[in-house]
This record gives sequence, C-alpha cells and structure tokens, in this order.
Amino acid sequence: MNQSHAHQQSASASASAISLPCLFSRKLTLRTLYTLLVACVLVACSSGGGDDIFVSTVTVAPASLGRSSVITVSGSGFVQGITVSPDTGCDDLKELAGGNNLTRQFSCTVSAIGELTIRVKSTIGREVASVRFIVPEPEVTLTVSGLGPTDQQIVLALDGTRAPISTRNFLAYVNSGFYDGIIFHRVDTSNGVVQAGGFVGGLQSKAAERAAIPLESANGLSNLRGTLGMARTSAPGSATSQFYFNVRDNLGFDYQSDAAPGFAVFGRVTDGLAVIDRMAEAQVATLPVIGSDGKPIVDSSGRPVSLSNVPVQDITIRSAIQTR
Repeated sequence: MNQSHAHQQSASASASAISLPCLFSRKLTLRTLYTLLVACVLVACSSGGGDDIFVSTVTVAPASLGRSSVITVSGSGFVQGITVSPDTGCDDLKELAGGNNLTRQFSCTVSAIGELTIRVKSTIGREVASVRFIVPEPEVTLTVSGLGPTDQQIVLALDGTRAPISTRNFLAYVNSGFYDGIIFHRVDTSNGVVQAGGFVGGLQSKAAERAAIPLESANGLSNLRGTLGMARTSAPGSATSQFYFNVRDNLGFDYQSDAAPGFAVFGRVTDGLAVIDRMAEAQVATLPVIGSDGKPIVDSSGRPVSLSNVPVQDITIRSAIQTR
C-alpha cells in the first residue's frame, strides 16, 4: 500500500534567607507545619559543606513537551558554579553561556508529561534548591486556507501519555516548520478520512525529515470521529510525517491483533471539527504526483504515478504551531 493512501510555570522556587530546620515539633499547628514543609522543599537544609550558595528563584520556561526549556537559577554565591539535576523528563541538559555570580541558566528538552522535579546543587553536591513544575498534555493549532475567503483553525490535543512516540514525532515536525505549506492530499469519504503530511501545492512530494517510528496502535485509543492518527504503509513501523483525521467513527482501523495491528491514534480535535467536515466536502480528482525535482514521478514501467481523492483546490496548512 502506498503511504499516501495509508492511514497514515513557569514554576518558581523561592526561599527565605533564614535557615529553617527540617525537623518539626508535634506542637506546631498544621498551617505552620505546611509553611515549613514548603520551605524545606524549596531549599535544602544546610549540610555544612563549606560553600556559600543562596537560591532565591528557579524558573522553567516553557514547560512544554518536546520543546527546549530554559532553567533560570537566581540568587548569590554562584562564583564556583552550580549544577542542575532533573529527576526525569529533561533531556540534553547543558549550561548556557553568560552565567555569573547571581544568575545561571541551563537548557534541556522536555521529554515527559506531568509533575517533574529539578534540583539545584553546589559543585560539591549539596542540594540547595528544588522546583516542581507541571508539563501539560501538548496542544497544536493548525491554520488552514483553501476552504473559503478566510483562514480556519483546528486545535489538537495530543495524548503524550498513551501515545508518547507518535506525539513527540508529530511535535518535532511541528516545531521544525515541516507542516507549514503542506496540503491535505487525500479526502477519502469512502474510508472516512482526510490526510496530510507528505505533499505541498501542486501535489509535489515532500520527503520526511525523520526516521519511521514504531506503531502505537495498541494504546487503548480508538479511531473515533475527530481523532488524529498516524498514517503508514502496510508495514506496521513505517509512519513518518503523514497523519489523518477520522471524519467518522472508524473502529475497523483499531488494533485487533498483532496480525491486524490497525493504525495509531495519538490525539483529538478539541476545536475546529467543522473545518474537517468542510474538507470532506471538497471536490476531488486523480492527479499526477510531482517529485521534489519538479518532474512527474514515474513507476518502474515508466508510467506516471497518480493519487486519487486529491482535492482539486489546494487545502493548505499555512502554519502548525505548538500552543501548549
């Protein structure tokens, strides 16, 4: 099967300059106990390590899956340097240039969803602060032209918990700008899908930028109306950049068994389903595929390669932006 026809807080930690004990009297009120607990979460108890570091704030922005975040640590006594240690979900960590005695910055790529913790330590390993922050499920907004006099928007919520590989793959294409200018090359009402991700205007092919990903169809998500799935060829682990929307319930696309693995759902439309319904009404035709060199693609017999169910008028993704 040709792939083109496959279903394819900022958080801040602040601390008082007054050292607080990490042992509590039973006579303390619950309110006082809570205050002390929070203070001890934000600033570790002194270990007498000989360094003189004070951390006033730690911020992480943006806290978005798949995006590079900047961790800013402010305070004093950083002349000997500090280190940042994420518990999990913060890959490719590195310190940024330009740090001084009062501020140090680090960057990492957020790779997990939910509550994450980053710890700040002195060069001798003493924990001087920590910050907890929440990474929400990601959101992507598509701005689409070709369906009328004005652009339309489709808002997508991605399920990075149950389909983490597909979600991170899609976000990588979004954040690289790959989908800007991509057309919906398939409007197939017989199968109840509209598909995009592999062609620009004039049905000129656009090669995927990333390697194919494993199939995540057995994740409990179903191909219901308004859901978003990864398109692929007949090979289970062949999805790259192409994706599809279910215009109707397509339970036959769901995982049945290893022999019939179906197609992986990894998100849903939260706003703009009517835009997809309008796509499904587009006039379609069978058109020749143009290669990246601008010439028609031919098969091994020298015959032009064509695609069916192609909208006669281009329906174009003008921009795809990660909005959360």
